[in-house]
Amino acid sequence: MTNRMSEQTKTWIFNSFFDLLIKSSYKKITIKEISQHAQISRRTFYRIFNSKDNLLQSYFEELLNNYLKMLKKNTSQNFENFVKNFFDFWTNYTGRLKLLERENLLTIMLNEYNKKIPELYEAFPMMWHLKTSDNRETTVATWFVVGGLWNVFVGLLSEDDFYDNYDLSQVITETIFRMGNHR
Repeated sequence: MTNRMSEQTKTWIFNSFFDLLIKSSYKKITIKEISQHAQISRRTFYRIFNSKDNLLQSYFEELLNNYLKMLKKNTSQNFENFVKNFFDFWTNYTGRLKLLERENLLTIMLNEYNKKIPELYEAFPMMWHLKTSDNRETTVATWFVVGGLWNVFVGLLSEDDFYDNYDLSQVITETIFRMGNHR
């Protein structure tokens, strides 16, 4: 299977999985159902993914890679713009992320990201990054920022009226700076 074909098949499988997730729980969805809905054989499914959990992990990795591409384009931004871009990016995936949250699967996604994000901190230097060689300090700071932003985003997934992203970035930035002024 060519790379282009396998990417298209992967997209069909993701789409099939999320179509099924609208109507059923994650635990009840089978490889057979995903394959039938995607109009592929189970064998084709297993050429791309080892399991349903592997499909989910691959989807999380794809999202992270897309997020990193966006970050690469915006490395010289200030913190408020970083926050705005964070919400702008993840808002594009609200429908699917709501389904994953309903199934309590976004915690798995955050855990996967927490493993990778500290090393990415160094790969994407931003003007507001800490100037330290202490990896523990960098890791904790990264978990704090990403975890806080992610928690706000996940909280907003349950809201019917999604907040304006610019206002969110301004509120979050001002809150962090006010906290910093109370040492």
